[in-house]
Amino acid sequence: MKNQQQIAMYIGLGALFTIVLLFLMGRIRTEGYEEDSQEELMKFLDEVEAEKSPTESPSATGPSAMGDDSDEE
Repeated sequence: MKNQQQIAMYIGLGALFTIVLLFLMGRIRTEGYEEDSQEELMKFLDEVEAEKSPTESPSATGPSAMGDDSDEE
């Protein structure tokens, strides 16, 4: 029982040491995120929708099924 407690303590200390070391090295970043305005969100949505073309369907651009007869031969 005592060995298990020591093992758990060393694992906890190692994890704490690792977190502190990574934070000091700059590998863990704590950033405050600002909420975007409604206007910025609408601009982003318009950009995303502009990238999609409504005329293309996923089945038209995807590979054809095996065994389909094609005229490309």
